[in-house]
Amino acid sequence: MYRNRTFNQGVTIIEVVIVLGILGVLMSIGAMNARPPAERLAANAVQSFVQQSRFEAVRSNRPVVVSYAPESRSLTARRSASSTVVTCTAGGTVTRTLNLSEFGGVTSDADFSLLWLPTGQARACPAGSARS
Repeated sequence: MYRNRTFNQGVTIIEVVIVLGILGVLMSIGAMNARPPAERLAANAVQSFVQQSRFEAVRSNRPVVVSYAPESRSLTARRSASSTVVTCTAGGTVTRTLNLSEFGGVTSDADFSLLWLPTGQARACPAGSARS
């Protein structure tokens, strides 16, 4: 009347492969979401660059011009030779540069310049006035 049933006490290799496949798919989805996008990294780098340029203007007591050139995709900070010259011209010593081509597909067609005064205040420059 009663049949003698035996149960296997383990997992088969097929079950292990299926579980590993599912875990691999889930981990690849999680890894893609954990990496910050290039746009956010570029924005953080530009913000840091602009703030460092401001600190350079205050520290050196000289105006610093931050300009972006779309054709080279780079930001450049130039410190004025004198604290009395407060213009957006391209003259001055280059203190730092940031190449945005390192951030993958991040592009911008904007041509802008920003002047940091020795007091830490910002002034807008006419487009293209600080290009070298």
